[in-house]
Amino acid sequence: MVFYGIERIFPVDENYGQMEHIGKFIDEIKNKYPHLEFECLGYKWQNNLMAYVIGKLNEKPEIEDEIKEILLPDDNWEKYTCKMNDLDIKELYKRIYKDGILDFEIERINGNLFEVNIHRPYELTK
Repeated sequence: MVFYGIERIFPVDENYGQMEHIGKFIDEIKNKYPHLEFECLGYKWQNNLMAYVIGKLNEKPEIEDEIKEILLPDDNWEKYTCKMNDLDIKELYKRIYKDGILDFEIERINGNLFEVNIHRPYELTK
C-alpha cells in the first residue's frame, strides 16, 4: 500500500495537544482543496514529534502541493471506531496506546464516525 499526500510535522504531548494543530492543518487543506475527499496518516513518532499526512491511500491526489509517498505494510492492521467528537477520540487513543506504540495510523471520517486503522511495529504483534 502507498499513502500519498501533504505532510507536516507536529509536536506531540500526553494531553493530545497535537489535535489542535492537526485540526488547523485539516481546515487549511479543506479550504484549499474543497473537492478532495481525504484520509489522514500519522507516522514517524520521534522526540515528541510526529509526521501527519493529508491525502489518499493508493491514489495520488491531483493537487498543487508537493506530494509525499509513504510505503505502508499490507497486513496486520486493526480497525477502531468512535463517535466524531474530541472527547471520544481522545478516549479511543488512550485505549489504543495502552497496548503499546504504533508505527502507522490511517484516520477517516465516515459520517458521524471517526475511524482509525492502526499498525503496530512487527515486534509488538508477535
